[in-house]
Amino acid sequence: MISLSPEPSTLSERGLFSFSPVAGINRLWQLALLLFSLTCFLEIARILDPVHMHVISVALAILAISLVASRRALIFLKCGAGRVLLPLVGWFLLAYFTAPHTELSSPYIISSIQGALLFVAGAVLFAGVADFKTFFRIVAAAGLVLCTLGIVWSGTINGRFALRGGPYIDPNTFALALLGIAPIIWVSCATKPWWIRLCGFVATAVPVLLALRTASRGGLVGILAMLVVLFFLAATRIKIVMASAAVLALVIVLAFLPDSLRTRLFSVTRIASTGERQTADTVSLSSRETMLRTSLNMTIAYPLFGVGPGNFGPTIEELGKLQGQNWINLNTHNSYTQISSETGIPGLLLYLLLIGFSFKSLITAMRRTSPHGAYPNPELHRLGAGLLVSLAATCTCMLFLSEGYSVLIFLWLGLANGAKLLLPDEPKEEDEYVEVEVEPA
Repeated sequence: MISLSPEPSTLSERGLFSFSPVAGINRLWQLALLLFSLTCFLEIARILDPVHMHVISVALAILAISLVASRRALIFLKCGAGRVLLPLVGWFLLAYFTAPHTELSSPYIISSIQGALLFVAGAVLFAGVADFKTFFRIVAAAGLVLCTLGIVWSGTINGRFALRGGPYIDPNTFALALLGIAPIIWVSCATKPWWIRLCGFVATAVPVLLALRTASRGGLVGILAMLVVLFFLAATRIKIVMASAAVLALVIVLAFLPDSLRTRLFSVTRIASTGERQTADTVSLSSRETMLRTSLNMTIAYPLFGVGPGNFGPTIEELGKLQGQNWINLNTHNSYTQISSETGIPGLLLYLLLIGFSFKSLITAMRRTSPHGAYPNPELHRLGAGLLVSLAATCTCMLFLSEGYSVLIFLWLGLANGAKLLLPDEPKEEDEYVEVEVEPA
């Protein structure tokens, strides 16, 4: 006789949604996780500027040693994005060594290497959803510290909101960081009692409003991308509420923005006509269009290795001098053409593959942990949704600013792959059955 019985799940036995006993006693792993959390908190909050980079460099060096010694470093190669990461960094290094001004490329290479290390740590260090959730809370706390700094230590550049020092003195970079942490704050408070959820909603609104105050065109488009992703993730009833609330909120916010900032934000949707009076905003928009065309032309002129990381501005400045013109050192104002013009077409393709595979890993993890997925887990599904919104906002925002080598971008991408690596490699699509032989009586 043959009886049919489903094979018991090995999910709990593998420690996928709880701390692994082996990892729990591994002090090197614990040290690496602690250093990773500390590094990300400092990188986001920026509370130690100007000594920030020295602290980060020391923490990352110890993190790298701990990762290798804990024998967890190579796990990231299980995901497609992980297998693209090493060729990408290698190509950046080739572009660096072939650049005419390597001293200008050094900060960008260092940033990309640090970002790659955070990518690996974000992908391999979490032994379970509990670790993942704790890290999200750390990121949310860092984001709230950043928002507090934005309120008490802010300044204005041509009426635009930014911090008074550090990298966030650039309103566009400040907007990118704010949009990255806003969804993380929300999902970190989404399962608490109602009053904590209410506080979480208010706390989430703060970075979004601060991003609007920066008058960053990329920030505005990033917010729209956030709303689009949230709309598709929500249930039908929530979609109706979201659409109504979004229109109402947009009207209210724009009504209270100064005229200069409102004009700047609306300029993203139009191109100044020839006879239009030239204002600071139309000049800025025209300059961005010129830099976009220039970066594309430079990609065509240097298709293999580009002009070297960080060398776009100095290169066009030198070309201007050769033509007897005084061109200033400018950025591409587009992270993707920044990569293509400075590291060549292969560098851009690897960069896009890294982003594409990371999105694929995150969406796969969300699908498998959904209520009807192979491994339902509401916590990981919710955290993945917040990370998806964050990635959509930052990758869209990057269309309007030169942040291709940003450490934070690599961090979000690493976390996206980390969510998938918490799951088994091959989820069961259907129950498996085993044959049981029974001896005749």
